[in-house]
Amino acid sequence: MPNTAESTTSTSADWHELFPFESKRFQLGEGISLAFVDEGRGDPILMVHGNPTWSFYFHHLIRGMQQTNRCVAVDHVGCGRSDKPQHYNYSLDQH
Repeated sequence: MPNTAESTTSTSADWHELFPFESKRFQLGEGISLAFVDEGRGDPILMVHGNPTWSFYFHHLIRGMQQTNRCVAVDHVGCGRSDKPQHYNYSLDQH
């Protein structure tokens, strides 16, 4: 019988395989940058995650739609691959 603890354990390599997209950066000022992925060509689809998650949430959509659409998925500051400054207003209005 398989050990379910071992079979469900994930490693950091697992998410890289599921989310192989290169992050690009947009400078917001004050040394803070926002990360985003921009994959594919065609009509653009903007993907904005909720809280608390990041652009990984859309990995299946990006993979499935990047052949026919430009898929742009942002990471809010403090999430995913974006900067996580200690002194930042992490309010919904700021996002």
